[in-house]
Amino acid sequence: MAKAPYKRGTLLIPSGPSNDPDRMHLFVVCSDPCDQLKVAIVPLATYTNDLCDQTCLVFAGEHAFVQRKSYVLYRNARIIGCEEISRGIANGTLRTHDDLNAQTFLKVKNGICRSPNTPRKVKTYLNCPEQEFRTQGGS
Repeated sequence: MAKAPYKRGTLLIPSGPSNDPDRMHLFVVCSDPCDQLKVAIVPLATYTNDLCDQTCLVFAGEHAFVQRKSYVLYRNARIIGCEEISRGIANGTLRTHDDLNAQTFLKVKNGICRSPNTPRKVKTYLNCPEQEFRTQGGS
């Protein structure tokens, strides 16, 4: 049985386009499981230009998977069931990767509430302060 996801853990999740279905993105688990056995996760993406969300940048060396300047794609943050993650790890669809160091994790987690692109339901799930919802762009 695969172990349950935990805060600071990372997962490689298939998220490539139809012409590259095996491409994986690094997702950060941003919470321990709640009573409903769900966690919040956020993906990292390669930084391409200044239109990328500037809330949290992650650089090569901050995690073994990150080879170039990246950013947290808060608009794709989501809440996912632990069973779905465990099942994906068990069947090989998802892969675990090295944990984030504490400093980088704190930077990523704090950005969830600060980013105007984080979906409202994720901000609510993580108990972001109400003032962080005012500039909220996601649903």
